[in-house]
Amino acid sequence: MTTAVDAAAVTSTEIPNQVVIEDAGPAKKRLTITIPAESVNEKIDDSFSTLAGEAALPGFRKGKAPRKLIERRFGSSVMQETRNQLIADAYSKALEDHKIKAVGEPEGDDLKDVKVEPGKPLTFSVEVEVAPEFELPNLEGVKIRKPVVEVTDADVQAELDRQCYRFGEPEELTEAIGAGDRMQGRALVTKIEDGSVVEDLAEAVVAMPLTEDDRKGHVLGLFQEDMFALFGGKSVGDTVALEATISETHERPTLRGQKIKVEFTINRAVRVKRATPEGLVEMFGMDSVDTVRNEIRSALQQRAQQEQQAAMREQLAEHLVATIDFPLPEKLSANQAQRVLERARLDMLYRGISPDEVEVRVAELRESSVEEARQGLKMFFILSRLAEQMSIEVSEQEINGRVAMLAAQRGVRPEQLRAQLAQEGRLQQIALQIREHKTLDRVLEKASVEEISAADWNKLVEQKRAERTGGAKPAPKGKGGGKAKK
Repeated sequence: MTTAVDAAAVTSTEIPNQVVIEDAGPAKKRLTITIPAESVNEKIDDSFSTLAGEAALPGFRKGKAPRKLIERRFGSSVMQETRNQLIADAYSKALEDHKIKAVGEPEGDDLKDVKVEPGKPLTFSVEVEVAPEFELPNLEGVKIRKPVVEVTDADVQAELDRQCYRFGEPEELTEAIGAGDRMQGRALVTKIEDGSVVEDLAEAVVAMPLTEDDRKGHVLGLFQEDMFALFGGKSVGDTVALEATISETHERPTLRGQKIKVEFTINRAVRVKRATPEGLVEMFGMDSVDTVRNEIRSALQQRAQQEQQAAMREQLAEHLVATIDFPLPEKLSANQAQRVLERARLDMLYRGISPDEVEVRVAELRESSVEEARQGLKMFFILSRLAEQMSIEVSEQEINGRVAMLAAQRGVRPEQLRAQLAQEGRLQQIALQIREHKTLDRVLEKASVEEISAADWNKLVEQKRAERTGGAKPAPKGKGGGKAKK
């Protein structure tokens, strides 16, 4: 175990904190920090002085209450707040002084038991996951295959059908649930072990696949291989129950490995009456169905270019993960698990996959193995290091451009989507996606690129899937290394 003891450079009138840094596992450090008694006393005095100047107690003018009275009245809360500030400031300073790149929140189960006492030093310990150290290899001349992507008439017709569904009118449904229907109802989620309630949602929404050919879906983020086996023949008033074991990589650590039961009661169902192509002409203000088809073809060609670039980035990403080795944290934190899923979600949205289909694939990713999730985390560290080395930055204009593109795909106003992303705390993920794309594209500029036909590319994709799954069911289209359009 490596131990480092150091004190930061400070002014002559300050007494430095003592910081002991130890290895606590792969990509993890334990920090034991001791704040000297002099600093503790100074912080306590400052806290009480600040409160004394603002406190208004009965019988005393504002700021004139005796210190002893204030200590008796507010001592416990002041000491607790002082402790929190001392710990937070000392931790932040230790990271800065010792150039520790933390990638998660610090963990210290006993911090609430740390006591602040006048005249005594304050010592606490935390563990934090850190960015692993590794060397970057020479990345010039990496061999990359570039699939030649074409948009066919069948692709245009399929997208026209999707647009007719998207802009159709929902109608209340009283008959049996079928393809493309949406349900709203109560979802009760309980742990099988003790029956305790995990979630009780009054207005949960479940969407059926658009066709019976693609039967995959999700219920509350839980991937389902066959939605028609679950909901086929059901109608309003029925309750559907399912059981699941939560994966060990779920973004909610408290649920990992838990066996749960979901009971979904259908209170309302709607079926979309699809718009006609002629209806789209009027809706979009165009002059003919052919014009709509031409616009769709243009959009699909742009999307095809994005798919082509995505395929090249995916190959490069796999090369980086395979050739660069370093230790990873033993467990994925909640933030890391969420980041892996959000990265996949944004990549699929960027490539023009519909939001409903994206959520189905994200649900399937939740069921992925621990190793697959760790590979996603490894990619995050590699690209962060590359971006830092290449001085790649993301401008506000680039973020706005990406938001505008996503908004156009969803049919909403850019400012509306930006406000939603900001509220959900996802704008940072947008910036991270742009940074990763720019980083991969910078490396691709020096790659050795070979063009291949869509047919040959699809053979390689199927071969890769067979190797990864051992002959199991193929992965859904659009997941890493998706097929090219012929």
